[in-house]
Amino acid sequence: MERNENKMTISPNPSGISRDNRRLISALKQLALLLFLLTVSSARATTESLTELEPSGRTSAHGKVSQVRFSTNLIDLKAESLVQAPEGAVKHFRFGERVWVIGFRTQVFDPSGKPSRENYLCHTFISNQTPDERPLAHSAHGHQMSAIYSDAFTQEVRLPDGFGLLIEAGEGLNWAPLFNNRQATPAKVRMNITVTLIREKDVAKPLRRLYSTLQSVKVPHLFFVPPGWHQRQATFDLMFDGKIRFMGTHVHPHAESVDLFSVSRQEKVWKAQRKNSSEGQMVGMDVYSNSEGYPVRFGESYRITSTYNNPTDDDIDAMAGLFIFYSLEE
Repeated sequence: MERNENKMTISPNPSGISRDNRRLISALKQLALLLFLLTVSSARATTESLTELEPSGRTSAHGKVSQVRFSTNLIDLKAESLVQAPEGAVKHFRFGERVWVIGFRTQVFDPSGKPSRENYLCHTFISNQTPDERPLAHSAHGHQMSAIYSDAFTQEVRLPDGFGLLIEAGEGLNWAPLFNNRQATPAKVRMNITVTLIREKDVAKPLRRLYSTLQSVKVPHLFFVPPGWHQRQATFDLMFDGKIRFMGTHVHPHAESVDLFSVSRQEKVWKAQRKNSSEGQMVGMDVYSNSEGYPVRFGESYRITSTYNNPTDDDIDAMAGLFIFYSLEE
């Protein structure tokens, strides 16, 4: 049974605005700040060259694998604030040579350098486009997005062997780290990133180029889930001929699943479910990785469905989306 998607908790307060509405307003302000930082500051910000490449422990039959690592400074997170894009955290990069990005890993640390015990990561991505361009379609007249991501429950992405995101030498890249702090006190954290890649000059066997898109059950992406079971859906068209090779989710705590259904073919494509620890705590989500791929035809309709199970007595924050990596038909 579908719950009311727009329900908010109403509680007395001096301003007359519910706590969840205040959090939503705060999050929307953070998103507006993110767009401002990525679009306006990029014109004046220094673009850093990623040149400190080092050997990686990952291997591939398609060439020697390298990696580049970098991090934010120590960042102040406001208490009880969602989708934070702290000023100074957004960065602009480029590679000095042609590379194929094949992996991405995120780690969040406390001021002492130990892995953070709290769930502060919302999501983060490196992309050749900014969010305001909304590249949700791929066509002869559309944008072609090359982006790789992580979130709190998919902290590492490894693309199928033989596939990668092609980044041209000097191509501008944006890095946007986003945080959640659900605690009643401020926090300080640092985010470390590792990008895994094969340099063009090290390619031993041809690689297939992937593109990426984000599909969500709601735009803007943040919504609130009432106590109990909750489902939300959205339908969209995929505007390319090709194959889906990798999918991963973006969710918040208490998500149960995110699934993709082909409306055009009336068939299930894939369902991601939560992974629990031995104590029953949510620690991850499934990913879809298939070198054979799922075929897609231009203009086909798909439906994304998310389910949450809120065990608390209050509304909780949520996001639910699919990062889809696909190749074009040759």
